[in-house]
Amino acid sequence: PYTVPLSGIAVFGDFYIGNSGAFPTVAPSVGDGTSGSPYQITNLTDLCWIAFEPTHWSLCYVQTTDIDASETSTWYSDGSGGYFGWSPIGSNDTKFTGSYDGQNHKISNLYMNRPSLSNAGFMGHVAGATISNLGIANCSIVAQGYAGCLAGNVENSSTSSVINNCFATGIISGTGQVGGLIGCMENSTLSSSYSRANVSGSGSSPEMIGGLIGAHYGTIINCYSTGSVTAPSSEFVGGLIGFTNGMAVKINKCYSTGSVSGGTQVGGFVGYVGASTPDISNCFWDKETSGKITSAGGTGKTTEEMKTQTTFTDAGWDFTSGTPIWEMIPTNYPRLKANPDGALPVELTSFTAVVEKGNVVLNWKTATEVNNAGFEIQKNTSSGNGNWTRVAFVNGHGTTNAPQSYTFTDKPGSGKFQYRLKQTDRDGKFEYSQTIEATVILPVQFGLSQNYPNPFNPTTVINYSIASQSHVLLKVYDVLGRVVVALVDEIKQPGQYSVIFNASALSNGVYFYKLDADQYSGVKRLTLLK
Repeated sequence: PYTVPLSGIAVFGDFYIGNSGAFPTVAPSVGDGTSGSPYQITNLTDLCWIAFEPTHWSLCYVQTTDIDASETSTWYSDGSGGYFGWSPIGSNDTKFTGSYDGQNHKISNLYMNRPSLSNAGFMGHVAGATISNLGIANCSIVAQGYAGCLAGNVENSSTSSVINNCFATGIISGTGQVGGLIGCMENSTLSSSYSRANVSGSGSSPEMIGGLIGAHYGTIINCYSTGSVTAPSSEFVGGLIGFTNGMAVKINKCYSTGSVSGGTQVGGFVGYVGASTPDISNCFWDKETSGKITSAGGTGKTTEEMKTQTTFTDAGWDFTSGTPIWEMIPTNYPRLKANPDGALPVELTSFTAVVEKGNVVLNWKTATEVNNAGFEIQKNTSSGNGNWTRVAFVNGHGTTNAPQSYTFTDKPGSGKFQYRLKQTDRDGKFEYSQTIEATVILPVQFGLSQNYPNPFNPTTVINYSIASQSHVLLKVYDVLGRVVVALVDEIKQPGQYSVIFNASALSNGVYFYKLDADQYSGVKRLTLLK
């Protein structure tokens, strides 16, 4: 038991019940908090035991299961009908200096509404700590500054913090130094991590707002962010990093794709770089999805280039070693092999186009689908002028782990055409596939070719071409002019066609075949020789 500075305290089992919540007094049942025997965190009560007592912030922990933190949305009444929610682990007075290994588990639905609090997130203020293998999923955080879904402030100390293999999703907002994963990071290392959280700047003049980290003064390697960054009146806004400075700073093999909007010093990848130039190398951002063609660092690419593996392998990214860091699910952006983003809406394994008789047959396959509403098929001319037009919409299979196959036939006319798929989730989110190209060459005139082989026994092939949509008649006659068989009697689109004529029921002899289409009429002779 420890002292809780609240009035109206009553002891009830393993909790002190006070006017601001329930405080667990019993440590997790397994472990002693040392590095050799870390406490095993199995539920939300265990997390509370860490959060509510600063003397616990120097110990070692491992998480043994996924934890749902939904009930934090009703913790700590704000006196106005709302709730403050989660109280971060680590503060400005007492930092978290221990270790936390999530063991590839996640904490979901964490809620915090503390607009006057700085150092906010699952962990508030961190110094010389190790955080690994942990996901903060679907969080909702409002804070003043130094705010991130995983940690608000990872500060400079005599011992650098190490954060590895972590991720964040959800929403977060604050007035300054706000990031999807970390608010501010100094003299520390972040690796193999990502954020899909949507980040926004609040207040009259927010600053340093980034998709992954708001303000960065350390080392980042093999990381990415895909969430939106929205700070209309803010300064220093970036798809991955809002602000960075220092010759010792390194950002290597990272990318961002989320939309970015801000006031001044706004970039698709980094908003602003200070006078002491950091090392930013082999990094990219999507110029199309971000809406930004400039950045203080990184290289801008089109969506198609960002979904092409050679863009990254040419920059030294590891996709092929014995233990590759990255993998590329076709038609998606790269993801971390050991920390895979499971929310890719569709794992599209193939997308092809085949020209058949003047038509373009599109085929695509998925390995898995999550919340998939379907695919909008879009077409453009080969000039790549950006004028994509909708061709059709093909419904998806919702959520399934079974492979699915799709096909669609387009009749575009003559020319070179580009096609892509706009995969749309049921909640309105969407992703584009890579672009594929098809060339259609339609005949410029009507024509009837000589059958082959000729003489034949008992089958032969008759080829003909149609220059415009027409009602087509192709009939075979005997030498007396009587119709033996009608091979074609239907409307045909422009194109080249083949018909197999089987004469096994006919007698040896000479026959004639005639094509009538629009104003064209052609006759050829064929010989059946059994």
